[in-house]
Amino acid sequence: MTKKAISTVMATILMLMITIALGAVAYLYISGVFTGKTAGFQVVFADRSTIGIRNIGTLNITQLNVFVDDEEVPIEMSPIQPWTVGFVNITTLITKGTHSFTVKSSSVVQRFPVIVSESITNMSICQDAETNGFCDGLDLVYGEGYRGACCTEYVLCCPI
Repeated sequence: MTKKAISTVMATILMLMITIALGAVAYLYISGVFTGKTAGFQVVFADRSTIGIRNIGTLNITQLNVFVDDEEVPIEMSPIQPWTVGFVNITTLITKGTHSFTVKSSSVVQRFPVIVSESITNMSICQDAETNGFCDGLDLVYGEGYRGACCTEYVLCCPI
């Protein structure tokens, strides 16, 4: 009885094809084809005007919504690449006190408190504006929210 086997050339070609197929599967797994794309972020720090965001997903973060005490505030941001930290700049004034910040993306919501301890207004500017009837111009001269900050911090220039 004679036994037949494949030749060494065929065995080598077969081993090479198996190796290439396993390498392709490993590459596709590592590149995310099988794992899918994910979105996620962590807030790493926050103050009155800046929020640091770490992108822990595999997609760029291109849009976030920021709420301070449940009111949406205007922001400026650049896209945040996966596994990097980016910055979100709040473009309105946040007054002295403890505030509830919320950052939302399409799939993630994070809430956290921020304590603003220093005053953002100058009492003499607020007092002069109230005395001379210039309260309406405070936001134009010093930035959006300055009049509201005068009202919150010193009870000056409050709308009637």
